[in-house]
Amino acid sequence: MRFTEDTPAEQARARTAVAEWRQANPEGTAGEMLAALGSRFQRDYGPFLRSVLHRLDEDARDRQGGRAADADRALGALGAAWGSQCDEIGEYDGEWYAHLSGAPEDDYVTAAAPDELDAALRATTARSTP
Repeated sequence: MRFTEDTPAEQARARTAVAEWRQANPEGTAGEMLAALGSRFQRDYGPFLRSVLHRLDEDARDRQGGRAADADRALGALGAAWGSQCDEIGEYDGEWYAHLSGAPEDDYVTAAAPDELDAALRATTARSTP
């Protein structure tokens, strides 16, 4: 590819084309995308198109529940708030859980989201405090 042909406008056009293709082909592969769109762009634009598709797919995964960065922040906040009272705090397959120190081995507090787990832990500890 010649430097003069790789412009911000061309990159924006590629991003738009890949996004539209992904929307129409949610299960499509990178190879299928290249076959459908490759002829519209510079001959050497394949790696750029693949990277755009990869970024779109990563962003879509991040928008789904349990975002990795948000999960790490939530675990940190829960650990700071409840770490001294819990043996274990975590998230597995979309379910948040905590095991209070001294509770029976299989007695976990669970919730669908970190804020719900915090509320459930508060309710559980309030019931057990005289």
